[in-house]
Amino acid sequence: MNQSQELSIAQSISHRFQGKQLPPGLGDRVKEAILRIARFEQSGQNYTLIDSLSHWLELLADLPWYEESADNLSIDQAKQILDEGHYGMDKIKERVLDFIAVQKLTKGNAHGLVLCFVGPAGTGKTTISKIIAESLGRKFELLSMAALGDMSQLRGKSRFLPDADPSLIIKAIQRAGVKNPVICLDEIDKVGGEGLMGGEAMAAFLEILDPEQNHKFRDHYVDFPFDLSKVLFLSTANKLLGADSPVINRLEMITLPDYTRDDKTVIGKTFILPQKLKETGLVDHKVQVVFTDEVWIKLLDPYKWDSGMRTLQHTIGEICQKIARRVVETGVKKYEINASNLREYVLF
Repeated sequence: MNQSQELSIAQSISHRFQGKQLPPGLGDRVKEAILRIARFEQSGQNYTLIDSLSHWLELLADLPWYEESADNLSIDQAKQILDEGHYGMDKIKERVLDFIAVQKLTKGNAHGLVLCFVGPAGTGKTTISKIIAESLGRKFELLSMAALGDMSQLRGKSRFLPDADPSLIIKAIQRAGVKNPVICLDEIDKVGGEGLMGGEAMAAFLEILDPEQNHKFRDHYVDFPFDLSKVLFLSTANKLLGADSPVINRLEMITLPDYTRDDKTVIGKTFILPQKLKETGLVDHKVQVVFTDEVWIKLLDPYKWDSGMRTLQHTIGEICQKIARRVVETGVKKYEINASNLREYVLF
């Protein structure tokens, strides 16, 4: 196609909607907007409005109005993924398996489950959220609630405003490409102002989480109802949320206990070490690494420990990186980490 045959903006956007299934009423609005762009292009004016309409239409074309991923409804398979992905957390795993059973019996119409994982940093709240998505065969999106500037980030800003922008929720749906991802609202206890107890934040979260409302969620930028009822919302908090409110009453809070030394040893050996060996390329290059039992005792020395797993993750990661460096420098592919040589690989 030569330059004289290049598609106009209106034609390019029109092609984006070919074969795209849209909700009743939205198709007419799309056609009207494309015609307006075509008229503005012909007259050679209103380029700002062309740009505004184009961005809006591109988002509408991207949104999965009807596209869904198929759920894994095998309880046995989901249980295996949950158990292999994270140690412990039996109550959380049980609730996920309950959800899968209801999904199977209701043909994908289970609603109302909003788990909130409560525990100190590093106890695996975000990790188990990702594994839940994997066990269901769904896309996963993580949204930080601690970074919320104002509630327009949950509701979007009108496309007629200078700082027009879709909400974090709609952006997550757009990235996922399906209308039924798992979306984790991370650190929901750090929402500013009155938080979940009242005011604008409470109203915004109700529109997102309440099954009576979220099937017609109206993002101010999209300016057309979007069905969030198929989304599985999870949330995390570092501390228990306060008194009752309409939002808090919709959260099923599950407190994650601090890990014991035995728990940390099992998680370190079974999950963290294999993960770090893979991340640092040692698995691909067939490097043999053994941590002796006395090393785990040193790594779990309580004077330098936290209630979660982050310190252990960082320490094991540092050791594996040091081993990777030695492999590159010396070509040696067998390493035993013991109490006598531990300080050669990590500084406490």
